[in-house]
Amino acid sequence: MCNSPYSLDLSTTIYSTTLINSTVIPTSKCIQYCPYSSYRFYNANLSTSVCYSCNSAIPGCTDCINNNIVVVCNLCATGWYLLNGTCYSSCPVGYYNNPVQGVCSRCAYPCMECYANVANSGSVGAVNCTRCSTGFNGTVSAVTNIQSCIPLCDSFQYFQIITQSC
Repeated sequence: MCNSPYSLDLSTTIYSTTLINSTVIPTSKCIQYCPYSSYRFYNANLSTSVCYSCNSAIPGCTDCINNNIVVVCNLCATGWYLLNGTCYSSCPVGYYNNPVQGVCSRCAYPCMECYANVANSGSVGAVNCTRCSTGFNGTVSAVTNIQSCIPLCDSFQYFQIITQSC
């Protein structure tokens, strides 16, 4: 245990151990500030604080904060994508992996599932819709070869691109 304002540093994944009474105990140090890629957890009952790695709380997280209620990620490792304080190896439905910004970006309505084409320059190119929301149908542009969603029309009607109506 460390005395305030110091915290026990358990943020590293590799640390030496000491054997006391046949029990393996991590050998750690007391530090004033938690290192980068870690957060401070304060236990009010014991009046102590401990530094934990962000990745231990949120897989893929490299920078986080803790408000003693929840740990929130600010930055994810390469190959992970940030959305609402959590890192995803693959973004949930309704979002696409945006490797340029390292975040999950929302698919544009009425697209329900999509993916981004990443250009050789490293920028996100066109977003291709792979599944449309209910009431919409997918159509592929002959010019861009990108699928977009258009409203479903009633029988004997067709969608007019210029007026954007049936």
